[in-house]
Amino acid sequence: DGTGAATRSDGAGFDGEDASWAPGSSGSVTVGLLDMIIAKDQTGTDTEDLIADVAFPICVKLAARSETSGSALLNGGSFATDAGHSGGVVIIGEEGGFLLGRFEVDLADGSGSNLSFTDGQFKARRR
Repeated sequence: DGTGAATRSDGAGFDGEDASWAPGSSGSVTVGLLDMIIAKDQTGTDTEDLIADVAFPICVKLAARSETSGSALLNGGSFATDAGHSGGVVIIGEEGGFLLGRFEVDLADGSGSNLSFTDGQFKARRR
């Protein structure tokens, strides 16, 4: 089974979370309720092509989604990345069908509240 963990700035537990990933134009890594779009790396190259070419490490910026940036959203809430609240995912390899990586991200909601995930790591199964 795929799992992931991180330290949340609000102190809530985030350890042993289910982790999965999917390729494609909306490719993502999902750890618990945190969904991170990883469709393109910082150069605009399709992440699934880099994974297939074993071109690790792969760096994906998380901010406002664009041709060179992914984004992150906390499902079940209004926290998301934007131009002023960002982070990143580093995909360090693939092992036994699992995608391995690290992440850190700062999210904000419409009221100005922030929520950060630091020291994040995942071993995500493909979905």
